[in-house]
Amino acid sequence: MALSLLEDTEVLFEFFKEGEGTQQQVEERFTQAHELTESLEFRNMLGQDGDAMSAVLQITAGAGGTESCDWANMLMRMYLMWAEKNGFKVKELNFQAGDVTGVKTVTLEIDGEFAVGVGVRAGGEGPSIVQISRLSRRGEGMSYVMVSRLELGKIRVA
Repeated sequence: MALSLLEDTEVLFEFFKEGEGTQQQVEERFTQAHELTESLEFRNMLGQDGDAMSAVLQITAGAGGTESCDWANMLMRMYLMWAEKNGFKVKELNFQAGDVTGVKTVTLEIDGEFAVGVGVRAGGEGPSIVQISRLSRRGEGMSYVMVSRLELGKIRVA
């Protein structure tokens, strides 16, 4: 398909050079070929097992008390906004509010093609995300949050 679009673009360009086609036709066909090529490169880049799957994302506040819960809430909102912007469906599977504010733990199902490869994998396989306290000038207070993911295709129901 991509090769066919490229060949069509070349033919249209030849017609254009001879005054038989329009610049708009050439540009439209070129844009189609370019978009298809970008899509193929994207899918090729995401060739690892599981990249095309939906994902379950868990965000858990760690040491740091209320600030960690607040930080976990911010991360949850960032993932929700990212998912919405990219057209993924999100389902909240589990939510436990922080004692004062924020989130102690939340589990989100991010449903859509390449949810793992496009964004959730960027979070990695369980990284700890650290935020130095805004209230501490010497960096003594830190807030820890754990972000982990599981590809839906790897969940086995017994």
